[in-house]
Amino acid sequence: MSKEAAIHHSLSSFPSAAQVEHSMKEVGLGGQSVQSLTHDERQRILAHLNSNGNIDEAYQSPSSPNGPILSTALYSEDAVLLNPTATIPKYGIVLKSARDGDDGTTDLIDEEDESEMSRQEAHILKLTRTLKDKQVIIAPGDGKAPYVTNETDVVLVDRALMPGDIVQDTSAQQSSKGSGVIIGMRQSASLQQISSGFEIKDVDTSRISYSTDVDVSDYVVIEGGWVGRAVGCAEQITVQFLDLSTCVVRYPDLLEIAGDVDNNSFLKTQRSVFVNGLKCTISQLVTEELINFLCFRLVAGLNVNCPPECLRDGRWTRGHFIPRKHKIGLVIDSQTILVTVQWLACFGSNPSGSPPPEKVPRASVRVLMGSWCSYSFQLGDKVVFKDEEDAKRTFPITHAQAATGLPSHQFTLNVTCTKTWADVLWQDGSVSTGIYSTNLLPVLSPDEYELWPCEIVVLKENQEKLGLVVSVNAIDRLANIRWYETVNSCMVLSSTVEELSLFELETPEHLDFTAGCIGLVVDEDTPEVNRLVEILRINRDGQVVVKYMLSNREGVLPPSSIFKIVEDDDDGDSESDDDDKSWVTEEDGDEVELDGRTIDQVEDSVIKVTNTLETMDISTPSSPLPKRGTISVPSQLPSWDLFASSESIPIDHKYYNSIQRNIPRALAKRILSEHSMLTKALPPGILVRSFEDQTDAFRCMIVGPEGTAYEGCLFFFDARFPLEYPSVPPDLFFHSYDGGLGKINPNLYENGRVCLSILGTWSGNATESWSPAKSLMQVLVSIQGLVLNPEPYFNEAGYDSHRNTPDGIRNSLLYNEKTLMLSYKFINHILRHPVAPFEEEIKSFYYGEGWLKIMVERGQRICVASETPVDTAAATEKSAPPHEIKTVSLGCVKLLKKEVALLDKMLLVQQDV
Repeated sequence: MSKEAAIHHSLSSFPSAAQVEHSMKEVGLGGQSVQSLTHDERQRILAHLNSNGNIDEAYQSPSSPNGPILSTALYSEDAVLLNPTATIPKYGIVLKSARDGDDGTTDLIDEEDESEMSRQEAHILKLTRTLKDKQVIIAPGDGKAPYVTNETDVVLVDRALMPGDIVQDTSAQQSSKGSGVIIGMRQSASLQQISSGFEIKDVDTSRISYSTDVDVSDYVVIEGGWVGRAVGCAEQITVQFLDLSTCVVRYPDLLEIAGDVDNNSFLKTQRSVFVNGLKCTISQLVTEELINFLCFRLVAGLNVNCPPECLRDGRWTRGHFIPRKHKIGLVIDSQTILVTVQWLACFGSNPSGSPPPEKVPRASVRVLMGSWCSYSFQLGDKVVFKDEEDAKRTFPITHAQAATGLPSHQFTLNVTCTKTWADVLWQDGSVSTGIYSTNLLPVLSPDEYELWPCEIVVLKENQEKLGLVVSVNAIDRLANIRWYETVNSCMVLSSTVEELSLFELETPEHLDFTAGCIGLVVDEDTPEVNRLVEILRINRDGQVVVKYMLSNREGVLPPSSIFKIVEDDDDGDSESDDDDKSWVTEEDGDEVELDGRTIDQVEDSVIKVTNTLETMDISTPSSPLPKRGTISVPSQLPSWDLFASSESIPIDHKYYNSIQRNIPRALAKRILSEHSMLTKALPPGILVRSFEDQTDAFRCMIVGPEGTAYEGCLFFFDARFPLEYPSVPPDLFFHSYDGGLGKINPNLYENGRVCLSILGTWSGNATESWSPAKSLMQVLVSIQGLVLNPEPYFNEAGYDSHRNTPDGIRNSLLYNEKTLMLSYKFINHILRHPVAPFEEEIKSFYYGEGWLKIMVERGQRICVASETPVDTAAATEKSAPPHEIKTVSLGCVKLLKKEVALLDKMLLVQQDV
């Protein structure tokens, strides 16, 4: 079978170009290009093709749960058809979609970083920077360079999914059942034998495995009971040449996959060559089209260019090195000899012992195959059959092959097409089975409070009480929970179901038993062979179904008996408190060590910066402030002193215990300049207090801007100038009163961290980063105008690309109702525990200007409208200001009512005075 015929055979489930053109005419779309068709028009064409039997059962009409939709919404790792009307269709993989979002890090990669990238990485980076809305970067299956195209120019044919993924249904029933979690999968693949071109369709992927015996991200165990994850592999490559000379190469990293073999003059002189020990004609050789696509591991059957240094110092098992003859060879064996491992935990008899070395011989570790690895294959993967007899039945062995003695299952196969089906457990508790992957949309950024059935949860106010989610009302944000009870020393679920707000619940990390994660059985009496488990699922009775990874059998355990192994997350988004040790000074002595330097040394560095600012008028901003058009301060504000000085720093100030008594002269001069600017230029809604006993420290109050969920709330920050200020940004701490319910803003953390590029606590472009010409006032104005905005959800890195999308709009509204509820919680705390030295300002704002009454009436209005049928609620909503949040979910109402009731009591007490 020729290469073209083999590819056409694998894609025969797709209609021909003539069939597509005929269907276009029949539905009234004749004469148009496929690229110009809308989503609905593509659906009509697909339905017509199906009605005429031009699509096989795996590709049914859009209304079928087992068939695809002609979706124009594409995501990373989607498999797509590149030429819908061509006679011989071609596939590709989406490397990146504009829908995936961008955290801005691509803008931070400088020329030096780019110089260290491979040519392909640099090319993809360049494409990423030019990616526009509804565009994707495609990696063609023929090995050509990735390129950017519109989503409408390709057709989605399969979607990469894994158990535990959160998805949405594309059908009209989505809103009633909510999103879902994948609990089961099935996949088939079309496979082409690299050496012969022979192909077979729709092979169940449970019959195949990757051609490499260990790969990056595989779990491995070693003697002594340590489990880890492979993070790197070193391979031994054996190459055979046309004269049958064979060499184990010295530097396998220098080998490169050869180009088009048919055009190589050296090979053209030969009528046949050997592939995997088999005699093949030139036309049967693997070509660039089959080997270049996403091939980063050298597997048996690949043609490679061999630099002289790889062969000269190699180990020749047959023949010897002849430079003029040995230039291009064929990989006949590829073995992993060394594995780099990140060791995670010990389940052996000596858990307190030291972990094994990072690099270990391949023979010393055992690879643990996850239960779901059989459903993760993609276009371009190199695979082999698990069973030799299965391979013989699938790919008939010839007499010539039999004579070599090489088992058929060792022949490398190329994945040319995949079809994936999933079973989904929806939030309402229902289950759908066998949904074709393209009828599901990935949920890339689920709301932080979302839950799904069969998740283990705790009350945020009582972490020791465990419960199981029965079902979730995604619209009302309510969950039905059954709590665990101990009966005869066993954990069982109570028969009582309690309805709770999603805001009150959370899944602790150590109980987040996602399918595929691993854990240790904590029962000391458990045999070592059964201590390491893989989580498969949580049953509706609350028990956890596991696979004992060393004995390869299944079992059921209570959740309390499993210790989940949590791997390190190096995403750089740690919420830990910033270290203050560099700024702590001693009360005695004139000089204090700071990172190995003295106060005098620090002062010298500050003077250098200050000297460059001598001619600069620091009393006015030296770089642009956030656009004032985006900041709307409430009109009902008292006549405050925006900047003033207090006698002493409050004892609850973040930097009270880190007094810098020996402030350099240059810093003292800069502090006076900052004071002058704060006195003259502070905008309304921002109040700053300095302290006579600690001149480098400040406490700031920001009034929540009008037209946001923060309106009527006050926010407090502690600031301090480090000794090296202004060469470094000020230290800033946020006072959060969330009560354990989460962040009130993506940039303001519960532990006090303020995440802003101007502070150097978040990546940003050069214009947003700190410079000595900037000031504390600019930091505060950035918070007021850029952080406390009407749509804080989009402050999260990468989420701005979701703006104006259905998911983005929904998640933004959900985030705003959480922000509103937390704002009421903040107000309650502030009124019960006034923040010094702003006690009088807080009193005048809430009582003198009537903001307490405004907030109580607003909260009551929102709760009534939210609990009222839509038609009746319209009149209530009309009475609300245009910018005000009109309604919230019933889950939010549950908590909001409590906060409003507490404020109402304070209001009544104040009115009685």
